[in-house]
Amino acid sequence: ISQRWLLVLFAGGTVVVLVVWLAAPVIVRLFLERGAFTPADTVIVADLFRTGLLQLPFHWAALLLYTELASQGARRPIIIATSVAVGGKLLLNVLLRESMGLHGIQLASVFLQILLFFGLAAGRHLHGRSLKHVE
Repeated sequence: ISQRWLLVLFAGGTVVVLVVWLAAPVIVRLFLERGAFTPADTVIVADLFRTGLLQLPFHWAALLLYTELASQGARRPIIIATSVAVGGKLLLNVLLRESMGLHGIQLASVFLQILLFFGLAAGRHLHGRSLKHVE
């Protein structure tokens, strides 16, 4: 069941990213373009917003994996995956901030979610194998 939901969440997140990606300028304009916030600002913010959207499918899927591992009491894979992901984000913040500015920080957040998703997926796989050895 969780495998099916994992696919649904990842696919759903991807669809949401595609739809919101196309609507990003309109969304930013509706919510932010007031007073000193100009159409040029809308373009900049919509571009940053789009970059951040890329993390959504990985985040949704990682939430499911996290919940599954937590319900099984598998703390170690959660701690390892989270530590690697946060460490990777901190490193990428330093490396990408100078060359890419705010886009670099957004990309670091995207990579955090990707690292967390794959780390939790690996932890799920390894934890499942260790459970089979116990039985």
